[in-house]
Amino acid sequence: MGIENLKNNTYGLLSVVGPVETLLPMSLEEFTQFCETYPHIIAERESSGKVIIATPVKSASGENEGHVSGYLYAWNLTNGKPGKVYSPSTGFLLAGEQIRCGDAVWVSNERLKDFLGKPDHQSKWVTAVPNFVAEIRSGSDRLVNLKDKMENVWMANGVSLAWLIDVIEEVVYIYRPNQAEPEVVRNFDGSILQGEDVLQGFQFPLVELNL
Repeated sequence: MGIENLKNNTYGLLSVVGPVETLLPMSLEEFTQFCETYPHIIAERESSGKVIIATPVKSASGENEGHVSGYLYAWNLTNGKPGKVYSPSTGFLLAGEQIRCGDAVWVSNERLKDFLGKPDHQSKWVTAVPNFVAEIRSGSDRLVNLKDKMENVWMANGVSLAWLIDVIEEVVYIYRPNQAEPEVVRNFDGSILQGEDVLQGFQFPLVELNL
């Protein structure tokens, strides 16, 4: 089984800048078993089977994730819970048997309807595509990899609005469907991101972030 291979290190681990990647692929079944065996690890599976194991973030990055998720949760609660907010460790099952996680994720009740109707949904990967995703660049993240994830994972799978927040360069990239290039916001001081028609009334002031 794949788990035994990983325990014996026959998959191998490749240390890169940021997350750690396995050298050999895992099937979805092997990946699921791996996550159940090591529940303290946050990992993602690409459609190729390559597994990316996330490293813990430092204080400022963790606080930034909490800020965005906190604002998102407060908006969802104030508006009568039109959907659900998910933590950065939640896995979403997307096309190509990818399992992906986002730093702040919101999914509408409408999109969740089929998934929540399954009696065993609480122990499964979320099969609904998020309406909104925010990714926040930490010191160990490569910007090119995050941009690829935004375009070829989240937006390609049907996300309606996505923010890539680069606190290192103080730039935000706003992704929308059918948009050739993301909108770029360069001034954090005084800038407020809007939830637009996806998260109506939601606002996030960039001044809240640790730079």
